[in-house]
Formats: sequence, structure tokens, C-alpha cells
Amino acid sequence: MTTKPSNSDKAIWLARDNYPGSPSRSNHKIDIAKVDYFWMGIRGTSYYQQALKRAKSSTFATLVPQLNNAHDNTAIGIQANNSLIGYVPRNMAHTLYSQIGFLKLQGHSLRISVHINHNAESSKYLDYPEYSAWACIPTHRGINKLAPLKDLKEAFQPLWDSLPDDLRDTIARDGYHLTSETGPQVWKNRHSAPNFWFSRSFDGENIDLGVNLALQSLREERRRIEQLEKKKRDKQIIRMNESGLPNKKIAERLAISSSTVRKILKGAGRSAAETKPTGINATNVKSLLARAEKCLLAADRQSEGISRAAIAKEMNTSIKSVEKYLTDGKFYRDMSRNFRRKDAIICIRKNSNLDSYSEDELRRARNDSVIVERFNLQI
Repeated sequence: MTTKPSNSDKAIWLARDNYPGSPSRSNHKIDIAKVDYFWMGIRGTSYYQQALKRAKSSTFATLVPQLNNAHDNTAIGIQANNSLIGYVPRNMAHTLYSQIGFLKLQGHSLRISVHINHNAESSKYLDYPEYSAWACIPTHRGINKLAPLKDLKEAFQPLWDSLPDDLRDTIARDGYHLTSETGPQVWKNRHSAPNFWFSRSFDGENIDLGVNLALQSLREERRRIEQLEKKKRDKQIIRMNESGLPNKKIAERLAISSSTVRKILKGAGRSAAETKPTGINATNVKSLLARAEKCLLAADRQSEGISRAAIAKEMNTSIKSVEKYLTDGKFYRDMSRNFRRKDAIICIRKNSNLDSYSEDELRRARNDSVIVERFNLQI
């Protein structure tokens, strides 16, 4: 007599289909990414022969995610006539575990089609179980229709929100993948997500796919937020640039590097040349030229064979200061000593190719340009 499912509970069919006759010969042709379910052999049937005998007329069974299986952290049992008749193959159980559990927490009885074979002749002459069984198992695509990823993520969210900031930051740095260090800490807080089905304990070698999917969803959400924030920041940089604010000031206000500002402006078809150079007023020019005079004097005196110590004494300064004066003074007298510094001056004077230089290089080039002009130096 065929056992029919009762409609008295919140039963839902995860996978329902007529037995195809020879699933072992046809399943290798199936692309499980394109189907909602397919037939697979039930695992472990040799241990449940009596239960299979009692359920031999059954055409449906119930999937039960297990929490206390000592051999498999994401085991899903298959029950017929209220007895365990075997298990979903491990590779599929790993994929379905969290979503099957999620549906169970909603109070559903999770039904699938089964077919139980009586191998009477084979068991007489071969070392072969008397009963074997096949089950119509939902694929990842199929289970997603009943327990969508967005629902899984919403169920997981309370746990994520309950985690300490430093733990969330660590998981984020690990690409939203759990490690032997972070995984157990997450599992300790699983009571914070009562609508998410967790395995008994954290197993780094066999993390159920649902947890990884929930974490990936959080990662994608963070990326979307970061992209929105980046677009908002980029627009702010362009507005500041249009108002004439120098790159360095923009960088300081937004706590980013000057090179990031230049990169964003370049991508927007703008450059630091559109800002108004600041920092060279009458007072600055006076002190700038006074120092340049000392630099040129130190360079000229050394070219006459006078030692640095003698120059320092003559200028009433330290030898260390003289060394600094000499670095700039020799450059002013022969700019071929530093081609990049020389080219920066030329770019400043022509107001072109400024994106090739850092803010520090451009600031020095503006000062050098003033000195070149005032002392009529050769570039």
C-alpha cells in the first residue's frame, strides 16, 4: 500500500517527481546549475535495512537537518514513515544544510519524492543490501526558490550586528571568510540569530554553504556602500577643485593622500593646474630670496676652493646648514644635476603636465621658478 503525505502540517515539497527508472545512467548528463532537482542514491542505506523494509511502499520522505551527527557537521537525514532510512549525499548536504534548516525553523515539514528498491535476487547471491533507495534532491537553484539568499542574509544579520567591531573588521580583512580563529567566535554568538540554522559546531573543513553565502552577501553590501561613498567623495573633490582649493588642502580636509586627489581629478579630466597656487606671498618671497642668496653664495665660494667649514664661519652658520645651502646652490648654478627638478620648474612656468609631480615637488618647483626669475638663472 502506498503511503500518502498528510496535509495536517505545514508540509512543503522541496522536490517532487516521478522516479525515472535509471537515474544512475542519466544523472551524469544533468547540469545541476540548470535544474531544480535530480535523483540521487540515498547514502547509508545498508545501516537502515529494517526501516527501509517498513517504508518500502513510501513514495515520499522528509529531509531533517541534523545537529548532533558525530561524523558529518552538515548531515541531512532522510526519514520515511518516521524512521531514518539514510542520508543526503555529503556534497549536496553541505550545499543545502542552512537553507533546509531555515525552512525547518519556519515550522515546515520538508518533503521529497523517494523510490525504494527491493533487491531480493541480488541480496541472495551477492554481498548486496536487500533494500536500496533513491531520493529526488533539490539543487541549489531549487532550494533558492523556497529559501532565497536575501532571507538567509536577513536571518544571519542579527548575529553579524552582535559581533564586536574588531571581530567584524578581522572577518572583513579576511575577505568575509571564517578562519580557525574567527569561526568559533562567530559560532559562540549564534544564539543572536534564532532564525538561522547553524551546524552543531564550527568546522573549518566543512562550513555549510549557507553561512558562506550570508557572509558573501554582507561583503557585496559593504562593497556597494563603499562604492556609493567613493562616488560621493569624488564629487566632493571635484567641487573643491572647481572652487580653486589646492590638492593638498583637499587631501587634508578629506584625510586622503594628494596622489589620490590627483588620480580622481585626472579621471574627471581635471588637473591641479586649475587650482590657484597659494603659499607665495610678499613675505614668503622675501625669505625665499634671502635663502637663495645664501645658497648661491655658498656654491660660488666652494667653487673658489673654500672649505665648508670656512664658508660656515664666513656666513656665521653651521656646517650642516652650509651643506643644505650647497645642495640647492649647486643646482641653481647647474640645473642638469637634477633633471626631474629642472623639468618640474619648466612645467610650472608653462603650466602643463603638472599631474606628473607630487604636491611637494610642485611646491618646490614654484619656489624655484620665483628664484630663477629673480636671479635670472639659466634653465
